[in-house]
Amino acid sequence: MGSEFGRRAFVVSIVLSAVFTYAFLYVAQAVPFLLDRVLRRFFPDVPLGMWDEAIGSMLPYGYVALAVVALLLIAGLVSRRVWLSKLGALALYLPTFGYFAVAMFLLAGAGILRILWLPMIQPGVWRLGHAVLLPLHLLISFLTVTLGLGTPYRIGHLVSLTISGFGIFVFFLGVASWLYGRYQGLGVVDTWVYRYSRHPQYLGFLIWSYGLLAQVAYRIYIRGAFAEPPTLIWLIAACVLTLAALKEEEGMVRRYGERYLVYASKTPFYLPLPKPLAMLLTVPHRLVRYGVGYWRRGGLVILIYTAVIMLISYLIYLR
Repeated sequence: MGSEFGRRAFVVSIVLSAVFTYAFLYVAQAVPFLLDRVLRRFFPDVPLGMWDEAIGSMLPYGYVALAVVALLLIAGLVSRRVWLSKLGALALYLPTFGYFAVAMFLLAGAGILRILWLPMIQPGVWRLGHAVLLPLHLLISFLTVTLGLGTPYRIGHLVSLTISGFGIFVFFLGVASWLYGRYQGLGVVDTWVYRYSRHPQYLGFLIWSYGLLAQVAYRIYIRGAFAEPPTLIWLIAACVLTLAALKEEEGMVRRYGERYLVYASKTPFYLPLPKPLAMLLTVPHRLVRYGVGYWRRGGLVILIYTAVIMLISYLIYLR
């Protein structure tokens, strides 16, 4: 009976995870097209010669939009309603999907969503997240220059699709593992992919969205793009989602106590890394004496990581 229930739980978990993952991806890709079709009635193309004027007139609204998103992020963390922070992170990153909607200029159609970015596209600001692309650039350089496999744009496009596909797979496994654990009545899900990552859904989303970022970086031309990938936006959204995960862990420790702490001591936060690299990356944890369940200290660690990435970006791309 138990074996039959386990098989049934396995099948149901896989099917529901597949449906949810497909629905999530469909919404992410289809909404910009549908939204663009509706909004084009109210926001037509802005001619190239009027870009500066349009940006200048819309900038105050951009500051208001950014302030609203910032309030969502803060309110979610302070009030323990983490879904508000997730909503803010999604709102911040949503304009990225506009790159993959129908051709558009800055304020045409779904491009109006990018009003949220206007305060951050000032000179010297937009590139402060570019260091996140360094591993990708090194990989593309190795594949194209060292191995001679093709042009950077062609290989970069293939690599970006591979990254996005892997992110989707990790997300799918995370959802299936969580559902299977719930069917089994587990309070602390530690089966399947949860043996290797405490937050596989977040990890899958971050890998997938990084793949989208890579697609922008290696597109020869995207009408309506700012000519550079929105790395700073991705970095901020990634930090917010990680803070949300830290906040959720605080709740898990409060609810399950030592049981969750033992699980967390054996399982990486996002993904397993070679020990020397893991020791290097966890230096900020030791500096602030971070422990699982103390999300404020974890938030300080995230700020340190973010500052380091922005400093590297400044030294390489802005000096």
